[in-house]
Amino acid sequence: MSKKRAQDLEGMVFGKLTVIRFVKTGSLGKSKFKRSWWLCKCECGNEITMCRKELQESPHNRSCGCLLLAGRGPLAGQRPIEEAYKYAYNRLMNLCKWNGECLEWQGYCNLAGTPATSFLDKVISVRRLLWIIKYGEPESMITYSCGNPKCVNINHCIEVKNNAIHRRKKRNYKKH
Repeated sequence: MSKKRAQDLEGMVFGKLTVIRFVKTGSLGKSKFKRSWWLCKCECGNEITMCRKELQESPHNRSCGCLLLAGRGPLAGQRPIEEAYKYAYNRLMNLCKWNGECLEWQGYCNLAGTPATSFLDKVISVRRLLWIIKYGEPESMITYSCGNPKCVNINHCIEVKNNAIHRRKKRNYKKH
């Protein structure tokens, strides 16, 4: 990416986010997609790294997450974290469809094929987020019991206390 291209978002404002500077071009974490990443400062003072596409094309990424936590915008006057979970739940359900008894995730899956989403500036397993919404923070890993890796039906989710299932899956994984 040329230097001129890297500077084209500096100083621009998207909602409560002001673009400070270009960070890098490439993938972030385990993602295979290469994007241009920008450091942004929110009006609340927090800094967040976001990709150009999220800044310019997504109407939902207009703050560091403080709008959800502060209860502003569509959540005004309501209890903060509970409403953030309620908003996330409704957004997740719009990305699912029923297939028999399974609620299949139609959104992003990580490299391991696990349904994943972003919540309050973190990538989190969809099953884990739904578990937190219904039961509270789990003590260990959440997995599925129905045999469908894209299933996020909370009735098919189980908490694995000793990660024995995860170790067994890892051991049987074949690298090509």
